[in-house]
Amino acid sequence: MGVDFMEKSLKIAFLIISLTSCLQTNQPDQVQLLKSKGALIEVYQVRASDPENDILEWKIISQSVTGLVMIDNTGKLYMTPENYEKARRIRRFWVIVQVSDREFKASARITGAFKNDKLTFI
Repeated sequence: MGVDFMEKSLKIAFLIISLTSCLQTNQPDQVQLLKSKGALIEVYQVRASDPENDILEWKIISQSVTGLVMIDNTGKLYMTPENYEKARRIRRFWVIVQVSDREFKASARITGAFKNDKLTFI
């Protein structure tokens, strides 16, 4: 039991989540993104890696405003233009994202906030 627990702990430790902001502002590829994603704005990229290169599954566990943010199968977070404006009005929100390799899970709380009229993540 001790060795099995240690192996699981090590694997979870290697399932690293690092957060990278990728807000786009009036760039040509944003137009393409809006078309291809049905009028969605990409606001954040959550990154994770698996030491065994297993396929990762992403989902939102919880968020401060239900339905404000969506996630795709690559860890990209999206908002509709309406929800982006809603987030601007409320100024601060959070999302708990979970990534899983079907055997192990890791999660992170991501906080978005508008500062000087720009969306940033902390």
